Amino acid sequence: MEKVYQKDVIFLEDDIVLSPDAMKVFAYGIYVKKSRQRIVGVGLGGWSGENLINAHPDTFDVRYTAFFPSMAYAFNASFWKEIKASKFMLVQNNDWSESLGLIINRFMNPRPLFILPTLGRMWHVGKSGLGLRGDGSMRRHIQIGAHWLKSPRLINLETASVNTGVRDIFGFLCHESQLGNFFTMRCICPRSYSRFPPNRRFEIVCHQINDNVHDPCLKKFPFLYRDDSAWS
Repeated sequence: MEKVYQKDVIFLEDDIVLSPDAMKVFAYGIYVKKSRQRIVGVGLGGWSGENLINAHPDTFDVRYTAFFPSMAYAFNASFWKEIKASKFMLVQNNDWSESLGLIINRFMNPRPLFILPTLGRMWHVGKSGLGLRGDGSMRRHIQIGAHWLKSPRLINLETASVNTGVRDIFGFLCHESQLGNFFTMRCICPRSYSRFPPNRRFEIVCHQINDNVHDPCLKKFPFLYRDDSAWS
């Protein structure tokens, strides 16, 4: 009897390099997604694998987004049916991640969320692509090395955790009513862009969330000993 596959599928573009623990990161993200109804997908980082604020090898953020996470991502058959029904390809934009982002943010209720590691686990090595405006002319700045190498070790599944609350596109926390527009989508807290500018998103950038929420961050705490066995 023919069966329809219902579990999660991982999609990888051909111009990325994955961290050695990428499959473990996917597995943990999918595990969390199954227990939280609004989470529909798992990503491995920002547009080109950028970090979120307070990057740490064991932590994840559940967040809003402007675009569908691309390059390396996972979702299941149920969400694929929603994608097909949305007819997002009819949106007048050559970049599918923007088109699908518009559908997700404006026409799906409740608004879907995504889970990502705070320390990016993909390294985008392709210089050209559709780009944010979908015109094929953008030439991306390529990092000279994988940014997860800034961490003394990779994920420990026994201590992996999800940071408090639903975060904005860069990992900051604010009330949903405070979210402002980023590329016309409500997904960014006040001052997030200036506090986490583009030229710092492959670095380890620590920010205090508020008096009650203290994210782990590689530059602050906890101290991590180097574990070279995880890199093989």
